Amino acid sequence: VDIEVDKIIHQQVLDMPEAEQAESQPGNDSILGAPPSQQEKYKQAIFTCDDGKKTIASSSINDDYCDCDDGTDEPGTSACAGRLSARFYCTNIGFKSMYIPSSKVGDGICDCCDGSDEIDNPYGVVCENECDEVGKKWREEQARIEQARGEGIEKRRDYIRRGEVAAATREKRKKELQDEIDALSPNLRGLEDNIKELEEQESCTSEGSVSELYEQRVNALGLEHLDVAQLHRLIINLAVELDAGDQVAEMISNQLSPHYDEDGGEDTDEKTPQNNELENEDMELIDSIHWIHSDVEEVEESEELQAARAKMDEIVDKKTLLEEKLKSIDDEESEDFGNEKEFWVLKGECFESKADQYVYKICMYGAATQDSVSLGKWDGFDNDHSVMKFTNGAKCWNGPKRSMTISVECGAEEMFHSISEPNTCEYVGKFSTPAACS
Repeated sequence: VDIEVDKIIHQQVLDMPEAEQAESQPGNDSILGAPPSQQEKYKQAIFTCDDGKKTIASSSINDDYCDCDDGTDEPGTSACAGRLSARFYCTNIGFKSMYIPSSKVGDGICDCCDGSDEIDNPYGVVCENECDEVGKKWREEQARIEQARGEGIEKRRDYIRRGEVAAATREKRKKELQDEIDALSPNLRGLEDNIKELEEQESCTSEGSVSELYEQRVNALGLEHLDVAQLHRLIINLAVELDAGDQVAEMISNQLSPHYDEDGGEDTDEKTPQNNELENEDMELIDSIHWIHSDVEEVEESEELQAARAKMDEIVDKKTLLEEKLKSIDDEESEDFGNEKEFWVLKGECFESKADQYVYKICMYGAATQDSVSLGKWDGFDNDHSVMKFTNGAKCWNGPKRSMTISVECGAEEMFHSISEPNTCEYVGKFSTPAACS
């Protein structure tokens, strides 16, 4: 219970109102442990406690016996330690007034800088009044913090300005890119139509291209000068030399198939898949012999069609590049750079800090690492930009994936510090930056 009370009371430590801060040491008639605003209440003949449900004589105040359930009758002793309202008021002239739990009164440890909590301790411990010295150091630290805050505020204004300029630049660039993309669309449509038209034109002239190629090869080989007997010998010699008897036999069989009419003439009424297959096999076999390709004129696309395709590829590549740049800007705009874009200047910036034997590194809008181990990737801000999160890092052995949570505080310069691991593979730290100053 004392531990929980200690936590609650320490969360209440604050500068007391000016009216409760005495200008000099309390008089001998002051009630120890009671704040100035309640001194009169404790000096009454009858003391009321427990929300008015109980009254006791003033002689029972600080008698080292807990008469009230709420513990308010023992502000200067530890008799009511553990009760939520049982707390000791440190006057701390020269520093800051504060409350401590009653359990700390008379324990031999100097908690109040004026030593008032240990006036009657049973251990003989004497606490010197160090409030002037402590107060001086505190005020110097506060002045340093305030100076850093002032410098940070000035830098934050510059951060905001730069963030706004960047946003305006992005918006302008987006419009330029979109205009360029829009301007390419008519050209693409025109080229598509032109290519389609050229393809249709050339398809009409390419239907007989296979037969023309066949005739070119016959002429190139001089086959038109051979009679039937010579052709028979040539076919047999080729079959033997190339060890392709089966293939030649199959080709001859195909030549005698039904796609030739009874008179031996080719039936040209219909192009069948078998006919196409024959022509392909025929050309494959002819290509396999010692053959001078340069003697044959291959059928190619017209220069006009090739040029149209090349131009279209060029425009498509350009359009793709422009679209990638536009997407990159859209991705950047989707990032949270703060309420006034004050964090934009930190995008891509990395900061390191050494703790124990490790080097910790965070990259804004990027990732966090411990040496080479991932502590997570950027997962955005939380709590109105006062917290940064990195999640889904490398998995701990027999534990969760590593993560890092960083408190963002005002500072004149960027500094990554105060790193610890309060829970297994869950890291915390602090990051000072002018962007957090206000």
